[in-house]
Amino acid sequence: MKNSNALTDEAERLRRRGQAQSDRGAGLKALRSLLAAAKLGDEEAQVAVGYDYAYGITRKASVDEALRWWKRAYRQGSWAAAFNLGMYFRDAKQWAKAVRWFERAVHAGDEDGLIEIAEIHLRYAGDRAEGLRYLKLAVAA
Repeated sequence: MKNSNALTDEAERLRRRGQAQSDRGAGLKALRSLLAAAKLGDEEAQVAVGYDYAYGITRKASVDEALRWWKRAYRQGSWAAAFNLGMYFRDAKQWAKAVRWFERAVHAGDEDGLIEIAEIHLRYAGDRAEGLRYLKLAVAA
């Protein structure tokens, strides 16, 4: 069995290969490489695989698979995964879940979630005071 450093190096190698394949337009090959990296625990690859499943980039969309990969990446500390989950629930008009995921993204280091939370409060929740509070936090960030 490989040690954890070797697994990490292999996952990074696979992710980089998948990103390069994607840049060249080799979508299915890219997904295979990214999926292999994701299974080895590469959080960036997990986010990319989740995105592919969410939007059906190279195969039929699968919301369940997208959510599973994004949550797995989030558990490793990925702000991008939390933000993507927030966007998914925002687009599904599940405002409370969206806000919770955007708050997690902010906590993990992504200030863009503040703007999304502000927009939800201002446009959909009708809470002007809370929306303005989040806008002020976004400006300060």
